[in-house]
Amino acid sequence: MRSRYAAYCVLNFQYIVDTYATSVRKEITLQDIEASAQGTRWTALNVVSSESSGTKGQVQFKAFYRLSSSFYVLHELSDFVKEGNRWFYSTGIIQEDSGELKVQRNSPCPCLSQLKYKRCCGK
Repeated sequence: MRSRYAAYCVLNFQYIVDTYATSVRKEITLQDIEASAQGTRWTALNVVSSESSGTKGQVQFKAFYRLSSSFYVLHELSDFVKEGNRWFYSTGIIQEDSGELKVQRNSPCPCLSQLKYKRCCGK
């Protein structure tokens, strides 16, 4: 999960495509991934929980990002499958609390820096 997040941060979209499970990879194109990430600046990742059993795993995470001048959170419950010795993303369910964050000057910064918004990303 963390490596996929990092790939989005550095715009390594081929890595994203390559880390989809074989069963769903044929449905995803590099152009789809590039288009979905257009203008997005990822700011923080919070892995809420993870568990695995045999060849199946699940990760719940919150990824924070900025699009234009607004901040958003993507809260997802992701399923992974183990193929060989590597984990691959198969599906994800976006949780209801995903969406735009209402950030005020004295709010904690959504990049999870522990600073107030006005002293961090709100400059």
